[in-house]
Amino acid sequence: MLVKALNHSLVVYLMAKFNLDDSSIRLILHGLDDKSTVLLRKIDNLRKMKGSIDDELYDSINIRYQEDLQLLEHTVMIIEAQW
Repeated sequence: MLVKALNHSLVVYLMAKFNLDDSSIRLILHGLDDKSTVLLRKIDNLRKMKGSIDDELYDSINIRYQEDLQLLEHTVMIIEAQW
């Protein structure tokens, strides 16, 4: 929860500080969408490997990917709300 709160504060601060125009915000959102797509692909590939790797390693990597994906989605929601 602390990470989300810090992320929110940072995104709001950066958007106010740099006064981004619409095209800049669209570019940022497009980049975040691309990163989300890459993470979803990694999660899918990890699921396919589940029987081939140690369960503890699988869980550790999966948790990290899920956290990264949630943070990206949270960042997009903040940007869209501020836009």
